Amino acid sequence: LRISANQWKVLREKAGLTQKEVADALGYSTPQFISNVERGRCRFPVEKLPRIKKLYRLSVDQVVDLIMAEEK
Repeated sequence: LRISANQWKVLREKAGLTQKEVADALGYSTPQFISNVERGRCRFPVEKLPRIKKLYRLSVDQVVDLIMAEEK
């Protein structure tokens, strides 16, 4: 399973969220960090993953797949 950084954008949009809404929910002052994640410039910190799982309505398996894809 190969997941691109763009997959984060697809998942966010599927959840009906804007970058600003995600940034606010995760405690970031601007959506710039979310944009950087979606462009593959950085990754979500591990401690944010439980919140992201809830926001994006993901299963544990989906989160693990995303993390494993980023490690490759």
